[in-house]
Parts: sequence; C-alpha cells; structure tokens
Amino acid sequence: MSFLLFRNSNFRDVKSASTQRWVTAPIAVMQKGDWLGLVSVLAIAIALRLMFYTGFFGSDEVTYVETAFKIASGDWRASNYIGATRYGMNLPVALSIYLFGLSQASANLWPFLCSVGEVATVFVIARWVWSTRVAIVSAGLLAILPLHVHFAGRMMADPPLAFFLTLSVALLLAAANTKRSMTYFVAGLAWGGVFWVKESVAILYLPVFAILVVLVDRINSRWLWIFVGMGLAVAANCALMFIVADNPMHVFTVMRTAVKKIGGLAVESSPWFYIRYLFFDIKHTFLIGFLFAAGTILFGFGFARHKDAVYRTQFIVLWAFLMLGMFSLAVVSFSPIKLVMKQTNYMLIFLGPMVLIAGWFLASLPRRIFIPLSVFVACGSVVLAALEQQAITVFTANSKAAYAFVRDHPGSYLIGTTNNQRAVNFYSMFENRWELRDRVFSFNEMASLIGSTSENTLKNRVTGDNVFAVLDLQNVNWGERPGAIRRLSDVPKCWLYMEKLTPAALGNGRWISQGLVAAVALLPESQHQRFLSILQPVSMPNPAYLFRVEDSCLTGPLG
Repeated sequence: MSFLLFRNSNFRDVKSASTQRWVTAPIAVMQKGDWLGLVSVLAIAIALRLMFYTGFFGSDEVTYVETAFKIASGDWRASNYIGATRYGMNLPVALSIYLFGLSQASANLWPFLCSVGEVATVFVIARWVWSTRVAIVSAGLLAILPLHVHFAGRMMADPPLAFFLTLSVALLLAAANTKRSMTYFVAGLAWGGVFWVKESVAILYLPVFAILVVLVDRINSRWLWIFVGMGLAVAANCALMFIVADNPMHVFTVMRTAVKKIGGLAVESSPWFYIRYLFFDIKHTFLIGFLFAAGTILFGFGFARHKDAVYRTQFIVLWAFLMLGMFSLAVVSFSPIKLVMKQTNYMLIFLGPMVLIAGWFLASLPRRIFIPLSVFVACGSVVLAALEQQAITVFTANSKAAYAFVRDHPGSYLIGTTNNQRAVNFYSMFENRWELRDRVFSFNEMASLIGSTSENTLKNRVTGDNVFAVLDLQNVNWGERPGAIRRLSDVPKCWLYMEKLTPAALGNGRWISQGLVAAVALLPESQHQRFLSILQPVSMPNPAYLFRVEDSCLTGPLG
C-alpha cells in the first residue's frame, strides 16, 4: 500500500525529514543557474512555436475567433454551439483582440502563452520534485514536442486546457509544501480554469484531482480552500451564463446537446487509441512514449530496491497513469457501453506528467548515452514539428487561394469544399470583409439549394453570371456529406473548366519536407518509392480546379 498511498507512516517520516523532503525548496529561492536554464528552455519553446506557426485549419478556431471578436465588439449574446460557450478560451482571446486589434497574432496570443506557460510549469514541478538538471530536460522535451509545438499556433482551446491541468497539480504541490491556505485556494481556481475551458474535461478530471489531493497531503482544514476555489470558479461561470443566456446552467444544456449529437457520429473510442499514437504511430510525440515507459520501469526497479527513496517520483508516475487511464477508459455511456471520445489533440491532457517521467529517466542516463540520445530526440522532434505544420499548410493552401480569388474578384460567387468556405469565413474577419461570406457556398449547401421549390434557391441568392466553382482535391473529402462532388468525373457538364488555382505559400516546414524528399531520392529504388509515398502528401497540395458555372446549373438538377 505504500506504493499506492502517500498517507502511510513511512511517507510522513519522509516528509518530516529535512534531508528527504519529497518537494524541494519553492521557486522563490531558485538560483541564477536555475533561472538561466528556465529562460533557455523557454527561448527554445518560443522560437520553435514561431518558426512552425500553423494558423488556419478550418476547425473550431473559426468559432473561437468569431466568438471572441463579437465579445470584444460588445456582443455577448450566447450561442448554442459548444465551442462558443468555452469562455476560458474565448474571454482571454477577446481581451487580446480588444487590446491589440483583430489579427492572427492577437487571436493566437492566449493559446501561445498557455503552451509556453505549461513548459515553464513543467520546469518548476521537475525542480521541486527532482533537480535543475531534470527540470531542464523535462521542460526541454515539452518545448520541442511536435504536438505541443503544433497546437501553440492553432488558436484552439487545447493549450489553455493542458496549461490549467498541469498548473493545478503544480499549485497542489506548492500548497502541500507551503501549507498556505491561499495556495490551496488558487489550486482550486486552477481546476476551475479547466472547467472554464472545457467543462466535460473538468468533470472527468475531478476524481483524478481528488485522488491527487489525497495523495499529496493528509486531511486537514486547509483542504476546504480547494473546494472554495473550485466552487467560486463554477459559480462565476454560472453567473456569466445567467447574464448572457438567462440560464445559469446554459453550458450544461449545450454540453448535453453536443454529447447527443456526437453520439450519433462515428467517433474514436478505442481504449488503445493513445497507446497506438504513443508507441506505433509516433509522428505527434516521437519517443516520449518510450522514454515514459522506460522511466516507469526504472521507477519500478528503484522502488523494489529502495522503498524509502522514491516518493517524489511515485507521485508523478501515479499522476500520469491516472490521467492516461481516465481519458482512455472512462465510460460515458452504459447503454450501449461507450468509452470517452478520443482525438490526437486530447493527448495534450496527459503529456505534462509523461514528459516529467521521460525527462527524469533521460536525465538519469550516463553521459555517454544521454548526449547522443538527447540529440536524436531533439532532431527527430524538430523534424516532426515541421511536418506537423507542413501537413496543415498543405491541407489548407488551396482554401487560402480560394479566399484570395473571391476577395480579388468583386461580384463573384464561389462554390467549393467545406474547408474552402471555412477559409473565407476565417480570413474575411481579419480583413474586415464580412460581405465575402455571403458569396461562398459549400457543396453541401449547393446540393440543398439547387432545384429547391422554395424562394431560397441558389439562383435567387446570386446576381449576374460571375459564379465559379472550385474542386479542391486536397480537402474534398473533409466535412462533405455523402453524394457531394469528390472527383473530376463528378463535375457537372455545365461547369466550364478555366484553370488550376495557385496554392498559397507554405510554412517553414516546407524546407524540411523538401529536404527529406531530396534525401529519399538518393535511396535505392525499392526504398525510394516507399518513403516517397509517405512524404509526398505533405510536400505539395493536390490540385484545385477552377470552373465557371453556367446559369443552367443554378436552377435545375446537376448534370
């Protein structure tokens, strides 16, 4: 039981012994070398996130930015879409837009700061628990982690969510060290930050957080301050919902509707989903899964031999397994039985404790192994971070070109893929060209409007003969309903081919991808084709064909 609980007598003895404290001195007494290490790691984190900034993808970032812009403009009307109710994301972005104006930099500032902030938090935790050396290695691993670098530039809620999750544990450790009631209170507020960003994650995280509270400190009256902080955060959210939606439980109503909607879709819920991405398809995390596994094994051997000397590492191991287990195995439906939904971006939820164990293991290796392995991890992570950026910029390059076409052709209308339409919605905000949104239609909308018996036909919604269509083969299968146009052979006869769109410029990741393609060309033919098939999809986008749409296509059936 001593392996599972901190509250046994042995652990109390360890905590009381000045030479065996499981938490080292607070951050306030960091030495000059500690600060130098922290600043260096943060500089690397910032540089990589700027170099491989991703930007538009077409997912929830469009909703987040639009909601934040409305708030910054004084429009607080509530929405029934779940993304618009995540005020832990939308309010800070709105503040940034209000202070600095609407731009991609201001819209992305909050996720960017949270991504870098989690790197700093990991450094602090590692120094408290182990040493400055482990802190530099652990924070460095998170600073270069491909998925972490990638989402720092995606204007999504995942970086703030991961930041508050890791921060809540850091503050819990600080509270156990300082015994200050205010620190317990702020730790509860940090859990509240998780709730404000994604209430569904906060609910699943609640039992994990409660277990960590029990593990880290004996029952005492100061625990009440944690619940006060948590309750205050929830109450504040309910108060805001009452103001903007006249319903203090609005966020739960929207969440319930979203769960029902997702329940009807084919979503990933396999318990092995994250195991696959940690150990087999490692493009998002590279070797973190293996280093974490090795650290866990090392901890096991260390515990078996020295049961009184591993309490510091024990807490981090349990934290990692609790998070990974909860967000892999939690049951969200009993009839039928369904496990919690999984996506690759949700891996940020538990990567904080994983990099801590991975960094502890890496830092414990002999110098002759540590140096070459660290270089290999760093180089591989940077390459994968570049390819993460490249994959998105390739995916959206034609959509950005489609936006430029609508913008540069006054009076024109465009029919295109869902991603093409999302790009117009996104970029029209930043250039204050809101009217462009009324001049673009997705294939899904076209199918429902053409041949309609109501007055809301496509013909009645366009003027003149400047109607064009784009068949973007790069993202034509994304977000489209069955029956939509997907191939050149599906193009109606009343579409007259004009030209191929010129894709928008790609990011800095293109230099690495092009270098890899050139290197692969030097391999034997048998290996050349194999690796080229992997790299080609992230090298250049598939073509996007531009057509002029004849009038007959706007009123009758396709073809």
